[in-house]
Amino acid sequence: MQQDYWNDDLRVWGTQIIEYTSKADSVGISNPAKATAVRLNIHMHQQLYYDTPAKLVDTDEDWED
Repeated sequence: MQQDYWNDDLRVWGTQIIEYTSKADSVGISNPAKATAVRLNIHMHQQLYYDTPAKLVDTDEDWED
């Protein structure tokens, strides 16, 4: 997350799991399947919104308990 290519503004499940992993949180990546799912989540999001201005991409959904 210290690398130039890391995008702090990309708030999707995959990036959040990577951040948890970097903090040794139990929710983080713990097996190859989850590592693959994380990479796919980030890749699919980037492909879906490839040519869309960042200000038009709102990945936050309203949450109700």
